[in-house]
Amino acid sequence: MKLIIMIILFATTIAYSQSNDFTDGFPNGRYWNNSSNESKLFYLLGLDDAFSISRVFLNVKKNMPKIGLQLYNNYSAKNYTNSEISNVIDSVYSKIEFLILPIRDVASIILERYSGVITEKEMYDKFQTCLKIYVK
Repeated sequence: MKLIIMIILFATTIAYSQSNDFTDGFPNGRYWNNSSNESKLFYLLGLDDAFSISRVFLNVKKNMPKIGLQLYNNYSAKNYTNSEISNVIDSVYSKIEFLILPIRDVASIILERYSGVITEKEMYDKFQTCLKIYVK
């Protein structure tokens, strides 16, 4: 009986550890492409909340005002909608080489672009830099 339970646990662990929908534990482009439009928008709302909480946390800490200000400046521009960001993420993940990148990284870089912090070319340069980190 113990052997059967161990085999089931081992098989389950292998099945989940080989999922192509995650990179270093974070959902990536494959996960994004398999999600519904509603799920994508809710994911972006969650990221927006996380960035907002980060801004508050980093701005409150006395020893990190520059980091908090930089984060606030990078992600505070609201001249976009989550639907627009979703469409840009769709276009990024339409390129097969970028599917491995975690959604949070792609969204962060896109938000920097929409906030005017970086140019379109710099955005794609950052995607390439991220690829070097995740491709082993």
